[in-house]
Amino acid sequence: MVHTKLNSFIRYLQAENYNTESGKKLHVSCSGGIADSHNFGTIYETVRAADDALYQAKKKGKARVAVNSASGFVAEKVKVDSVQ
Repeated sequence: MVHTKLNSFIRYLQAENYNTESGKKLHVSCSGGIADSHNFGTIYETVRAADDALYQAKKKGKARVAVNSASGFVAEKVKVDSVQ
């Protein structure tokens, strides 16, 4: 569920048009990392796991979301074609 919401948020950010005050167009790209607190003992471990997932997502390329499930990472490319 959170994974889907983060994908939607990233698609929204990428689909929007952004301009600087001088009128220059900007392209936004971002990646995200997710960790479930039920899989880790403390909040610090959970934040660290989410941070590790973010680095895994970035390692796979732009516009990715990775989930750290304590047993490994799952990374997925975010598609921009279906913004709601």
